Amino acid sequence: MPNHPQREAVVARVHAATTALAAGLAPAEAESFVAFARVALGQARTLVILQHPPAEFATGLLELWRFVAEGSPRVTVDPTDDGLLVRSVVKDQPFIVDTLRLGLRVAGASHIAGYNFIARVAGAGPTARVVGEGEGTGVSVVRFEVEGIDADANTVQQDLWARLAIAQAMVSDYEPMMARVEKTALAAFELGTAEAMEAAEFLRWLLGDNYVFVGITQGDERLGADRVAPGDLWPPAPTRETAGIISLRKTQTESPVHRAGRVDAIRVALPGGPVILRGMFTHRALTQPCRHLPILRRTLDAVLADTRQRPHTWRYRGLANIFDAMPTEWLFSATTAQIREVLEQVFDADQEQTARVHVSQADDGDSTFALLAIPERRYSETVRNKALAELRKLTAATYTDSGIFAGRFDSVLLQVYQTGTRTLSAAQVEAFDRYVADLTTPWMERASEAIEAHFGDDGLALVARYAGAIPADYSEETGSAQIVRDI
Repeated sequence: MPNHPQREAVVARVHAATTALAAGLAPAEAESFVAFARVALGQARTLVILQHPPAEFATGLLELWRFVAEGSPRVTVDPTDDGLLVRSVVKDQPFIVDTLRLGLRVAGASHIAGYNFIARVAGAGPTARVVGEGEGTGVSVVRFEVEGIDADANTVQQDLWARLAIAQAMVSDYEPMMARVEKTALAAFELGTAEAMEAAEFLRWLLGDNYVFVGITQGDERLGADRVAPGDLWPPAPTRETAGIISLRKTQTESPVHRAGRVDAIRVALPGGPVILRGMFTHRALTQPCRHLPILRRTLDAVLADTRQRPHTWRYRGLANIFDAMPTEWLFSATTAQIREVLEQVFDADQEQTARVHVSQADDGDSTFALLAIPERRYSETVRNKALAELRKLTAATYTDSGIFAGRFDSVLLQVYQTGTRTLSAAQVEAFDRYVADLTTPWMERASEAIEAHFGDDGLALVARYAGAIPADYSEETGSAQIVRDI
C-alpha cells in the first residue's frame, strides 16, 4: 500500500481494537479473526480505515470474518439506517469489484464506500481459518456501505449475484473463448480471399488485448456469458444476417460486468455457420490510430481512393488524420460513403472555421451517431451541453454517450452515440444543423449575416442602428430567423 503519514499509527490502533475483541472469543475463532484482520489491514487503504473509529472498524471486520467463514460464493445486501450494506466473498478472479460497483451504480448508488481485499481461506464454519500461500482457496472479500439506492435489498442482491455469475462464466471460459477465436481466424484465413485474410488479421488483433470477450456463440456451442441462462442482463446473441465476412454493431445490451457501456456484437460469417463474439473494445484498442487497424486500413484506402486525392497532398493527409480521430467502433460499422462524407465535412469545417454536423442512423432508426465539428475558439461545455440536450430532444434517445477529440485540428470534434432513438427526417437534421450553427456563432455575426441576407444593402445600417439596444438575454437565446422577424 502507498505510504501514508498516519498509516502505521492508524493500523496499530485498529490492531489493538481487534486484539481486544478477540479476547472475548473462543480461542480458535480468536486466532482466525486476528489473522483475517491482519490480512485486511495490510490491503485496505488508510483513508478508508480513517473513516471509522478503531473499535467500529474492528467490529466490522469481525462481522465480515464470520460472513466469510460461512463459506463462498456468497453475496448479501442488507438494509442499514443510512442505506445498504453489501458483502461478497467469491473465488478470486478479475472483474469482481468493478462488476459490483457497476451494478450498484446502475441501481442508483450515489455513494459507495468500503474496502476489498484478497485472502486465502481453508475450511468453513467453525473450522474456517486464514492460511498462507499455496493452501486453501484465494477469495475476494468485499464490504461496501452504499447510499442512494431506492430498490429493495433483495432486488439489488439478486442483480449483483446475476452479474457475478456472468463474470465468473466469462473468466472460467477465457481459454476456450481464446481458442475459439483463434480457430475462427484460421478458418477465415483458409478461405484465401483478401477480405477473408483481413478478417483473420482482425480477429487476431482482437486477441492482442484489444477486446474483452464476454460471450461467444457458434451454432449450439455457447461459451462465457452465452452459456448462462438468458435474461434481462444478458439476452441471447443476435442472429441478424449481415453482408461481408466481418460485421460489427453496437447492441442494445448494457454491459453487465467490468464497466459501463453498450456491448458490441461482432459477427463472423463462415461456411460452417456464423460466429458471434460479444464484448467490449479495450481502452488500448480505442486509442490506437485507426488507419493501422485491420479492416479499417482497407476502409481508409477505399475512402481516399473515392476522393481522388493524390497521396501526400495536404487534403489527403488531412482526411487521414481526421479518420484517426473518429470513434473506432463507429468506423467499423459505418459504410465507406458515410465515412467519406464525415471526413470531408470535418475537413471543410476545420478549414473554414465553421460548425458542421453529420447525423447517421441505423436502418431502423434505433441508433444514432452524430459528429459535430466546432471551431475550437467557439467550443465550451455550455455549447456541448446545449447541443446534446437539443439532440436528445429530437431523437428521444434512451441512452446517450459522448466524447470530444481536440488537439490535432483547429476544431473540436464532439462525437455522440445514442440508442433507443426515433428516425429523424431530413428537415429535422437540417434544423439541428442550423441550431448548432447558431449556437456556435457569436450573436453579432449571426445577426449581421441574417439581416444582410434579408435586407440586402440596407442590412449594415440596420445592424449599426439596433446592435447597442439588444439585451444580453435576447442575444443568448434568439435564433437568426427570429432576429430578422423582430428587426
